[in-house]
Amino acid sequence: MPQGPEGPPPAMPDLPPLPEAQEAGEGLGSRLGPLMTIPDEESGPEFVKSPRTRSRHKFGVPLGWERYWEASRDVRVEERDATFHIYTAGTGGPLLLCLHGGGYTGLTWSLLAPRVKDTCRIVAMDLRGHGLTKTNDDEDLSAETLCADVIALWKALCKEESHFSTVLLGHSLGGAMAIRTGATGKITGLQGLIVIDVVEGTALASLPHMMSVLHKRPKEFDSLREAVDWALCSHMSRSEEAASVSVPSMLQQGPEGGSWHWRTPLWESEAHWRGWFTGLSELFLAVKAPKLLALVGTDRLDRELTIGQMQGRFQMAVLPSSGHAVQEDNSEKVAEIVQKFVERFRIGRQLPASVWVPGRGGPG
Repeated sequence: MPQGPEGPPPAMPDLPPLPEAQEAGEGLGSRLGPLMTIPDEESGPEFVKSPRTRSRHKFGVPLGWERYWEASRDVRVEERDATFHIYTAGTGGPLLLCLHGGGYTGLTWSLLAPRVKDTCRIVAMDLRGHGLTKTNDDEDLSAETLCADVIALWKALCKEESHFSTVLLGHSLGGAMAIRTGATGKITGLQGLIVIDVVEGTALASLPHMMSVLHKRPKEFDSLREAVDWALCSHMSRSEEAASVSVPSMLQQGPEGGSWHWRTPLWESEAHWRGWFTGLSELFLAVKAPKLLALVGTDRLDRELTIGQMQGRFQMAVLPSSGHAVQEDNSEKVAEIVQKFVERFRIGRQLPASVWVPGRGGPG
């Protein structure tokens, strides 16, 4: 994940940078009441130390989406003049609509998909300006536009079925959009909100450092393997498997081939950064559906969320050994969190036959 001047090497392209986590139970943790702490059970894969240590890689590049998802397709939404690309898996349970962080794509959820598809119908979208989604204005990454996109896609997927049981799951920028979308009340089947590693206070505090961090990262790579190596060495991702499927989807070649460069020029979206996160804590607490906030450390909580957590207004999970891309670094534990959340709040029910089931055709 991205860091300030004294942190470890920048791990872009995601926004915003957040400070290193404290161990669970330190700092604010002892005053927050009961937390769901997710311990490490394995040491995880052996990470590369240098871009030249190719022989230590277990996975090839790129890993195709087929390894994790049942379908990959476009959904045309005329009212948005947009064609949203989605990845889907599962045929039963509530709709789990996943929103990725800035610069990522829907494939950041790849390791999660096979672990939750027996519990949920999981759909991961490429946001506007990201991945394979195409719109009439890919540069408009304002909070209002992104939220309107999510609502429109949800309606297309559900054919406007007002009682479709839905859980919004978002990471970083996607978490901010999940909160804002849920707060509109327009996801009428919303029965759960899960947000990963984004808090208003720390996000806003990190923004002044963002442009310098973006300018320090590589602008292009000679190969996808080199890009995956960089992501691992910079700790953007701590899982080689996750990086091998996720990172290539963030890059593209020019029309004549050659080097690989970022699909999403995040430095051009600076005008929208503050709008993504301002007022987020109040909106999160205002969402009426059951809520869970998953963080790398309790030091990320701002004052408003600290009070809300002490009042029992949302659940909290702490994953102290993960980097910012928690869903990539610790997909097993994130899957466990999702499944327990759905079970605890009894989310989902038998759906009418007219409602679209991801992976079985439908609109678009």
